[in-house]
Amino acid sequence: MHFIREYMTVTLVTSLINYYHVPLNVSTWKRRFSYLNRLLDVKIPTVIYVSPDGAKLLETHILTYYHNHDCVKIVPLAKHFFESSSTFLTTMKHRSLNMPKERLIPKDTLEYMIYQNSKIEFLYQLIKINPFNTNHFMWCDYDISKMWKDISQCVRKLRFINTNGIANLTHLPPTEHEPSKEISQNDQIYFPGCWDKHEWQSEDLCRKISWRFAGTFILGSIESIINLYSLYTEYYDSFLCKYETIVWDVNFYTYLEGKTNWNPIVYKADHND
Repeated sequence: MHFIREYMTVTLVTSLINYYHVPLNVSTWKRRFSYLNRLLDVKIPTVIYVSPDGAKLLETHILTYYHNHDCVKIVPLAKHFFESSSTFLTTMKHRSLNMPKERLIPKDTLEYMIYQNSKIEFLYQLIKINPFNTNHFMWCDYDISKMWKDISQCVRKLRFINTNGIANLTHLPPTEHEPSKEISQNDQIYFPGCWDKHEWQSEDLCRKISWRFAGTFILGSIESIINLYSLYTEYYDSFLCKYETIVWDVNFYTYLEGKTNWNPIVYKADHND
């Protein structure tokens, strides 16, 4: 796997976290591994955060099915890591938070929403050790391949990104609503998005999910991820104080885009290839 070592521009980051605090049986873990396999088949530097109950199973799976495990790093979480993350601690300071009215039950629990908002912190913590010495980091939900119809094409595109790198943009292209805008180093972060910037209503922010952003995929430079994490540390607590509601990560991104000078690169996409 020498080509892996020669072309290390992006670290792919994902997680297998049991955020429901209910024991998962072996068949559930195997089903999760079947989705994870499609990410591992990309064969680029990969880091997998895993909760303690799945760490041994994941290690066995990697050793058994993937001989290129030198390009896969497993990060087993101690129980206290997720529950002592800044996102968790900040959220739990607010004892009586509301939940969005239009949510999917039983999926959208408090713990699940906190986990969603912890993705940027996972990326930030990984940047500090940067095990593969890359300039960009790519978050993919472990089951993102459920949306892929042409799996081989998606794999080729992710490999292409890793091999060729990502150029810094100087300007965003003009849109129907706005002229071309200069883009800073801190905003070199890409999100797929279903909606245009003007398609959501602020009064819906705490009521239903916003598809301005799709949080299953994030691709950013080190500077841009650190910048987004700093926005979390600056605005997340005040958001909870003001709205007294926990929301999905994509809703909070929508809030930041409207509230601050954060100007991410959002490309039009749906829940597909």
